[in-house]
Amino acid sequence: MSLALVVGAPLLMLLVGGAAGWLTSPDDPAPALRADGVVTTVVGVPMPASLDEVAPVTALDPLPNTQVVDAAEIIGLDRSAALVVPAGGAIDLPLIDGAVATAVDPATGGALAATQPTTAAPAQPVLGEQVPATPTPESTLAPPSTTARSTVAPATPAFQDPCVSGDRSCAGAPGVVRAGTGDTAGDTAGDTAGNGSGLAPLQVSNPVAATGELAALCDAVEAGTVPDPFLTPANRPTVAVVVNQPSTLALTGTWADGSALAKLTMTTLPAHDAEWTRLWETEHRQGRIVACITLPLDEVRAHAGGGVAELHAEVLAISAGGRGEAGGAVTLNIPLDGDDPLFADRIVVTDRGLQRLADGVLHPTVHVHYTFLSDAAVPAGSGLDRTTTRLFATHAFVEGADCSGWAVNRQGLDRTGSGDFRVQTATRTVAGRDRLVTEIDGEVHLDADMPAGWQGHFCVWLRATADPTVETFTVALRGTQARSPRTADYAVGVLLDDPEFPLGSQLQVEWSRADGTAVCTPASVGNGPAGGAPGHDAVCATSARFIADGIVVAVHTVDAAGATQPLLTVLVPVNTAACNPDDPFASISDGCDTGWVHRYQMPLGTSGDGATVQFRVHVARTVTPGSYLLDPAHAWKLTELTSFAF
Repeated sequence: MSLALVVGAPLLMLLVGGAAGWLTSPDDPAPALRADGVVTTVVGVPMPASLDEVAPVTALDPLPNTQVVDAAEIIGLDRSAALVVPAGGAIDLPLIDGAVATAVDPATGGALAATQPTTAAPAQPVLGEQVPATPTPESTLAPPSTTARSTVAPATPAFQDPCVSGDRSCAGAPGVVRAGTGDTAGDTAGDTAGNGSGLAPLQVSNPVAATGELAALCDAVEAGTVPDPFLTPANRPTVAVVVNQPSTLALTGTWADGSALAKLTMTTLPAHDAEWTRLWETEHRQGRIVACITLPLDEVRAHAGGGVAELHAEVLAISAGGRGEAGGAVTLNIPLDGDDPLFADRIVVTDRGLQRLADGVLHPTVHVHYTFLSDAAVPAGSGLDRTTTRLFATHAFVEGADCSGWAVNRQGLDRTGSGDFRVQTATRTVAGRDRLVTEIDGEVHLDADMPAGWQGHFCVWLRATADPTVETFTVALRGTQARSPRTADYAVGVLLDDPEFPLGSQLQVEWSRADGTAVCTPASVGNGPAGGAPGHDAVCATSARFIADGIVVAVHTVDAAGATQPLLTVLVPVNTAACNPDDPFASISDGCDTGWVHRYQMPLGTSGDGATVQFRVHVARTVTPGSYLLDPAHAWKLTELTSFAF
């Protein structure tokens, strides 16, 4: 066979195939036509008749948030056995083996009446005449380029968008409200990772100290392979993170004294990975997997003071779908040397960030752990009989007084929302003797109505009594100064921006959560007294913790005859991330975001006369910035525990 035939034959077939493909290829998308047959163009470019042909509707990537994790999604975490203590209640702690803790009224000792979760009443919107001005904190978004560029603006801009400039002759076809994308291709989650798998991008939570039920879960994950197995799970210096995909994770960090932590591999449980796979294959849902690493006690002690060590931790995760990073300050508590006549494990209060409860609201939460010697709970000289003594434990957020003023002098206000506790008795060897101990682990939630950055004291008050209506004896009163996370506040409003809107008509605005719960009472705006609307702008202000899943804004018109026409329903996304301008990972969620303004022009009535109404939906987001290393906005600030006089 000749060389010319060997080379020429494939080339000829390629040319023939290319020509056939060009001849049989479908035409370009048909251009959009107006009613008069004129092709719709934007800046001279024909618009397609169907945008779905060139840009199919897809779900937007969810905004990553490394600071809020729904505990109900964590695989292997069981919170069903928790004792729920409502606001104002106490725990009647067991002092004998086999007894069960109960929630009681500390004033009478009787069982607490069943309480139903209360929903905050809708707030009153604020009416005004213009969009309120808000301060602009420094954004945490990364700059578009590290190289500064200088540009010269043309004398005459090539194109001005009439929808932005305010011209009523807005270009383009009227907008159409479409239903959300569903399971159109067997993928109920949507391909938010952009890799065709439907998986959401890999997300890594901020590292935290494993306490309470998280410590018990890490004990199962590490399966006893820890540096100091003689320590109980609650006393181990364990770091935990939560990921949304099976991953390989590594932990590095820097201690507060500047020493480096050597790179360590975190552990996940194969059974949790298998359960994650089952959930994905059967329910198309991504669970959350806990990864843990327990540090050697001697290493932590070398960097600790008063039993507390501060670690700035960095976590790198790699999964089949990508990689993710997260970091944060972790406070590790370790046992102290010495004998305490009451506590086998000293009282430790740690940060648990924001926890989503049954009401759908994110509650600022701390974790409290302690273990006391059951036979030491009766105060000397009290005359109480151990067989009939009851020990009440009250855990409270106190505002306006310290723990002594609150407990002894009845000063201050109790701002506690509720608590979830796990109480158990066990036998422990203490100073060479087997003694009965009572162990308490609990999450205490701040009242949801408290503002971001609330400040006060968190107090633990133990009282012994035979009859609380007669006399009680304080066994211990400990507390710490506390400042809650600085979550964002949102002000979502609708501004009527149309001088031609008819007098006598109104725009009615409603605000609600994604589950339908009203956030603010409905309000109306209009162009004059004839419409009964006192202003042009209506604003609903609330905390991001109440609307973490978004706030739905519905706009209707009400004409002079009372006829109502729906104009727009929009779900405003809410960013619950905190503002730490010096956080190297802050650009992921941009916790310093300040909001936005969107202009809408919607048709009025059904007469087809071309009448429209123009208005703006504006969102102002305000948040107090923090310092990532010294005073992070997303975390609780807790001082050293203090013993108060009583």
